[in-house]
Amino acid sequence: GVFVGIGMCSHSSGAGGLMVTFALNGLIALFSALSFAELASAIPRAGGTYNFARIAFGRSASFVAGWMEWLAASAAGGFYALVLMETILTFCASMGWIAPVTDGGWLGMDWRVRVFALGAVLVFVYINYRGSSETGKLGAIFTVGQMLFVVAIGIAGTVQFFLDPSRIDNFQPFLGNGDWIGLLGTMGVIYVAFEGFEVIAQAGDETIDPRRNIPKAILYSVLIVT
Repeated sequence: GVFVGIGMCSHSSGAGGLMVTFALNGLIALFSALSFAELASAIPRAGGTYNFARIAFGRSASFVAGWMEWLAASAAGGFYALVLMETILTFCASMGWIAPVTDGGWLGMDWRVRVFALGAVLVFVYINYRGSSETGKLGAIFTVGQMLFVVAIGIAGTVQFFLDPSRIDNFQPFLGNGDWIGLLGTMGVIYVAFEGFEVIAQAGDETIDPRRNIPKAILYSVLIVT
């Protein structure tokens, strides 16, 4: 969402539109996070949205809610794997290490991207299979690494702006080639960067003082990301 979404939307929304997009998406995510924080505090148990739906509407609704969450997570995981491998292979091709990555071909994408993406998925499935301890440790490493990378980009951009104030011209036109209505599409693409806070609600049974700490974790995650 952060890395790919910006690349996909920068030409249509412009630098100014991207900043507005992140601000508005952060506001929308905060409203959802407040709901999850309230529910997680009231029902601090493993299961997250499944438990919320079960208590509020019964088992039929919770069955649907649970499978919708699995479907969303699976789709996101597949998307991340494809993007990861397309980025890596495109970089290797730009360095001349492998043949260029092409569109089309097998199901509209270079077959190497799909094969290596499947391999990446299997690696992470195996790590999850090994146990929650291994999954948690690797997840923490990835999360901290991504945050440090984003912070480094922000610091570099800020320093560069002060060294070369003429870069403010990049904000003209403010919305690039788009308009305010088109900004809604950009928000839809980049909102995936804010997802993940809802998963915290699933850790009710593994958290110390969950009624206090889970709501704080949910809200802090949205505010820090924004």
